[in-house]
This record gives sequence, structure tokens and C-alpha cells, in this order.
Amino acid sequence: MGWAVLVLLLAGCGSARVNPSALPTADLPYAGAIVAYGVGETLVGLGVSTDGRLFVLSESGVQLVRGFDWGLGGELSALLTGETMGSGLLAPADFDPTNGQDVLIADGSRVLRFSDEGQRVQTLDVPAVDRLEPTPGSTRSPGEAVAVAAGTDGRVFVADASRGVVQVWRDGALVDVLDGLGRPVSLAADGRRVAVADAEQDVIRVLDSDGRPLATLEHEALAGLRSVSFAGDRILALGTEAVVVFEGGAVRVIPVSNGAALLDVALAGDRLFGVTADAVVLLGLVE
Repeated sequence: MGWAVLVLLLAGCGSARVNPSALPTADLPYAGAIVAYGVGETLVGLGVSTDGRLFVLSESGVQLVRGFDWGLGGELSALLTGETMGSGLLAPADFDPTNGQDVLIADGSRVLRFSDEGQRVQTLDVPAVDRLEPTPGSTRSPGEAVAVAAGTDGRVFVADASRGVVQVWRDGALVDVLDGLGRPVSLAADGRRVAVADAEQDVIRVLDSDGRPLATLEHEALAGLRSVSFAGDRILALGTEAVVVFEGGAVRVIPVSNGAALLDVALAGDRLFGVTADAVVLLGLVE
């Protein structure tokens, strides 16, 4: 990672340390906060790269969360880099660091791509369109990018809330518009599939890498659907009171109704993390 790293030991920042003996096996609410931000720093989302790094998106940008090592006292300590990627954001709503090479941020009516060194290398101006136009015009009104995911072959999937569609970009150009997906609020991609969280019907719509429907995942615990992510062959979906894990034909429901509202979840190894507006929390272990 090429960021300048100013490491803060979060025990001095109002955060709690989590003892492994107290960790639930992801069937109980919060085990405790491991990263806590100060007043005025609102968190937005979590993401895990393919090499296992955990990132957090806030109003001021993206930071890498480091550590998760068991200390001599049997406690899990977390470190946070002090360098922020993506300063000057307007309205960050979502991000995708999964490929481990760059970071995409959905920010208002645009998607920003940052290199692993933290340099902005691309800006996609997201328009409000219902379909692909033969000749794109300069008078198109701006859209509202609420979710982003990096697909294969350089494709970028963007959920536009202004039209309720998923746009497909490649090499800086809009190449397709996917409709009929309800109200997309979150996206995830794993190279083979794209998952769309449809908050209109509280279902997960799974597409192939070209946007063709593969499956629709449903469960009553998806009420208030907020986010979706991939973790290997697993698909994680966050509802108002539970995380639902889909793996093959099996479904696991993890209640998380206690404490502050979760905005996003991510699975790093066997550790399930969530994010609230002011803290990253360790929910438990998923075997």
C-alpha cells in the first residue's frame, strides 16, 4: 500500500478492545467496537479486498483498518491508518476496494477511481438515463450514484437512484443500462456474478457478468435490505435486524438487532464486521 501511514492505536480514541473468549459465533449481537471515530466523522460503508484488507468509507474518504492481532492479554487490537484516500468528496454513498488494486467511490453524481497509492485516476460523470443512448448528449441531467462495484474486463457497475437502474461502464464510457431491478441500493461483484440489493422488494438479484439474470434470493429476514457483498462463494445481505448468509442452497440468519443501526457488513476471513455511523464493530466469528 503506497499511502503514508500514520498509525493510531485506537485504545486512546475511545474504542473498546474485544476479548476472544467473549466473541459470539455470529449468532448474537455486537461483540464490541474495535474502531471508533471522533465527533463529526460519519461512516458510510465497509469493504474487504481480495487480499483480506478491511477498508472503511467515511464522509472524508477511505481509510485502511489494520491489525486485528490478538495481544498478550488475549484481546483484539485494531489499528487505523491516518492517511485518507479520496479527500474532497461531495456525497460519498458507497465504495468498492475488492480487487486490491484500486478503489471506486460512488460520490454524488460521479464515480471516482483511486489507485492503490491514493491518486485519483478516473472520474465517471453518472447521468440520469433510462436506457443506452445511441449518441450521448451533453445536456443529460446528473444521476445519483448510490452504489458501485468493479466487474470483469474493466467494467464498472453503478446503481443510479434517480432512475432506479444499474449502469455498466467500460473504459470510461457508458455501454449498457440494466433495468427491471426494482430499487437498487447496493451492488457487489466477484468476477463471475453481480449481486443487486433490491430495496423495493427486499430481495437479492444475482446476474452473470454480462447482466443476465441468474437467480433471485429471498428471505423474510431481508426486510429493510441495506447492502450486499460477496465473501468467496457466500453472499452476505444486511437487513434491518439481521445479516443473511447465502451459501449454495443453505441460508444462515445472524440477528444483529441490538445497539446502533448497522449500515454495512463485511466478512474478512472468519470475522464478521459491521459499521454504524460512528464505529466499526466486530459482530462475531462465522465458521
